[in-house]
Formats: sequence, structure tokens, C-alpha cells
Amino acid sequence: MNDYIFNRNFFSIKKVKLKLIDFIISKKNKKSMDYIIKNEKLKIIYEQVKGAWTYHLRIPNSEYIEGKWGEIKVSDTIDDYKIELRNLAPTKTGEKLLSINNNIRNAINKKGGDTVTI
Repeated sequence: MNDYIFNRNFFSIKKVKLKLIDFIISKKNKKSMDYIIKNEKLKIIYEQVKGAWTYHLRIPNSEYIEGKWGEIKVSDTIDDYKIELRNLAPTKTGEKLLSINNNIRNAINKKGGDTVTI
């Protein structure tokens, strides 16, 4: 399986090794990295019907990253709070979500609707 990333500047799909804001994609025991977004402000989304994914971030331009649950891992900072090797969840539309659990929200003192820097 190949790793792909959407290139916003040229509006094309480009085969690359991935790393988002310290984004890590691991496939078949390989870890490869490239930036997808950096220093962007994202809103913490609250959706009560999402269960464990009640609070999450929608990762922009992530539709072209291929992988199932557990194959796409990220390491990053959210408002200077370091997270490591967290799963991104693919959606039916192709975009990826990053769950923001209670531990992270308490550490950064944010709630649904607040903006964070990735």
C-alpha cells in the first residue's frame, strides 16, 4: 500500500512519505514522515453522537491519506501539549479525525468549540 498526500499548492496527489506536524504514518512496521499541516488553528468539534470521538479535530486536506483505523498514527503538539502515536480515524467522506480525550482537553484547558494550534 502506498502513502499519498494532497498537495494544496498544486492541487494534485503526490506520492510521499508522510509526517504531519510531526504526523507519523506507519504501514507494515515502517514509519515514514512528511508535514501535512503545520501551525494551523483548528476548532475542537463536539458531537455528542460520536461516542469516544465526541471531541475531535478534523484534519484539513487529509482525504488523500490512505489507511484504515490503526494504520495512521500521529505525533504532534496541541497548544504545546505533546501527543504521540495517536490513531487518526478515517470517515466515510475520507477526511481524518483526531480524538481529543479528556486528558488532553484538561491539559490544554480547552473544550468543544475552542480553537487550538496544531
